[in-house]
Amino acid sequence: MSKGLNKRQLLAPRLPLLDEVMHAEEKLDTHDGLLLLTFWGSKGCGRTTFLNVVKEKFSSSNEVGITGIWDASDSKAFDLSRSISKAIDNQGSNHKLVLIDNLDALLKKDDQGFFEFENDTILKLVERGDTLIITSSQIEISFWQEYDVRERQKNFQLVPLKLDELEEIINDTDIDNNLAYQMTFGHPKILDMFLTHPNWTEKEISDHAQRYFLEDLPEETREVARMASLLPAFNIFILREIQKENNKVEQSDMLTWYNDQINELTKQWIVQFDTQVGAYCFTDHAVRRLIARDFAINFIREFHRIQKIAANYYQEEAKGISYLPQIFVSAIYHLAQTQKTLAEHDTGDYCLSWIKDMRDVWRGARWEQVLKNWENGAGDSSLVEELESLIGPKNYSRITRVLKESVKTSEA
Repeated sequence: MSKGLNKRQLLAPRLPLLDEVMHAEEKLDTHDGLLLLTFWGSKGCGRTTFLNVVKEKFSSSNEVGITGIWDASDSKAFDLSRSISKAIDNQGSNHKLVLIDNLDALLKKDDQGFFEFENDTILKLVERGDTLIITSSQIEISFWQEYDVRERQKNFQLVPLKLDELEEIINDTDIDNNLAYQMTFGHPKILDMFLTHPNWTEKEISDHAQRYFLEDLPEETREVARMASLLPAFNIFILREIQKENNKVEQSDMLTWYNDQINELTKQWIVQFDTQVGAYCFTDHAVRRLIARDFAINFIREFHRIQKIAANYYQEEAKGISYLPQIFVSAIYHLAQTQKTLAEHDTGDYCLSWIKDMRDVWRGARWEQVLKNWENGAGDSSLVEELESLIGPKNYSRITRVLKESVKTSEA
């Protein structure tokens, strides 16, 4: 059995984020720098580890006084405010550092408590101007009520590790970098599991992953999460389409039922509404891929059934050119999933043929936006990685060229 990740290993890819903290501290006296930095990410992404590294970084500084590190999940808003205020009053340093872990826990407990904490603590610290507030959260926090807080805050996501970052972490082990990435998709917690149990199979690591991420959900919500993980972007209507023959829920109640399940997934910060694609997406692409792989391993026939339904749904939706930029990537993704049992080039040809057949229907489409979303995976770089795996890099490039030609034609 190998050892799992240690704090120093995990820090390496996060150094640019640590630089953001250092830069904010240096600008405390300038009256225009950031005063509230929130580092957010999925369960197990290393939020607490990052805050502890920040604390260690400043612990030897004579100019910055660390007032403390608090866990908001263990405190009520009033008690947290009182404790931080007392610590600030007892800190004589010119610059002060406040670290708050799991700030989103206040939202889960009570929205009113969260905004009282903003007014009683965050706003007052911002107005002081001599205190840097570093927080962690499982979700991006951008809905501050106070203007002064909004102007001095910024969110940074702790995203899954890329292949080259993962290589830097495990370069002193005998585990193959590509295998580690394939097994974990770069999620720190799952990587830690794999490094601790390097003999686990893909099935074992996927099973542990889906149970880890979904363990706090009701059973029926877990089922929806597992089904939704097969869809990089989804809404209530595609979920209803997939489950039309499900007798557990009356057809007349399905929209309400699915809305309740999505709301629960949103409350747990597993999914969020993405305005760029006009649909719900998982907040962490590695989490989605791990859950989806577990589903595909255990329910392969159901996996193919859902992909076929999704392909038909998005092909139909793509006929409306107004929504083509939001729909295009999902349409190609699910078309490719339905064809992946064929030879790689046949899958790409199939997708490319569909695009060419639809070009007359898509006259007047916003091709620049379609191309942009295609090249960046509609904001999800891992989706580009998946598409290239499904249809091959050459076919991905062929489709890119066709889209670029469409942009030029539309501009002529």
